[in-house]
Amino acid sequence: MSEQNLFNKENRLKKIMKDTALLQGTFNQSLANQMLADFELNPKLKLNQLSTGYRTIFKTIVALCVPADYVFLDEPILGLDANHRVLLYRYILKAYENRPRTFVLSTHIIEEVANLIEHVLILNQSRMIIDDDLETVLAQSYQISGPKEAALAYCQDLSILASEQIGTLYTNYLYTELPPDRVIPDRVTIKHIDLQTFFIKLTEKGREQHV
Repeated sequence: MSEQNLFNKENRLKKIMKDTALLQGTFNQSLANQMLADFELNPKLKLNQLSTGYRTIFKTIVALCVPADYVFLDEPILGLDANHRVLLYRYILKAYENRPRTFVLSTHIIEEVANLIEHVLILNQSRMIIDDDLETVLAQSYQISGPKEAALAYCQDLSILASEQIGTLYTNYLYTELPPDRVIPDRVTIKHIDLQTFFIKLTEKGREQHV
């Protein structure tokens, strides 16, 4: 599923699917029909009659219905509203569950795809800095907040990804196992962070932000 339009813009959607079936040898028309109905997309329309969002939906339908072992989805939520994004993620996950294969998905909205991910690989300046299961990554990602002196005291000797200060609240972001016997000061709070926040803080390593 490319961001570019590789199909003939004058062709109707049903012809594109028929031609794809001839090219690929098979095509999951049952799944395609179900997705077309759920997204309220008329297969009699021409490709050039679709909005950006519906072109994205249709190209993703085609990608999920061909017998490929490797499926590349380039910004599959481009132009989609919130309801359609959620529905599309469900279909991607369902396609994987029905026939496990490799999905490579590019997106700028990490928080929305976190539930689809099993393993996390993070590159920073072409260098691999994280290669671990999602469960492990989230279990070791923390936000330590409180007065600056107390927050820094608790994080002493721990590796800090990034720090920020908003008013009197000082926050350290960590990726590590916390010492089980370390006393937590009364005014310090500890909580896990989501994958998107972890990614941002990890790739901004060494920067201290003050707002």
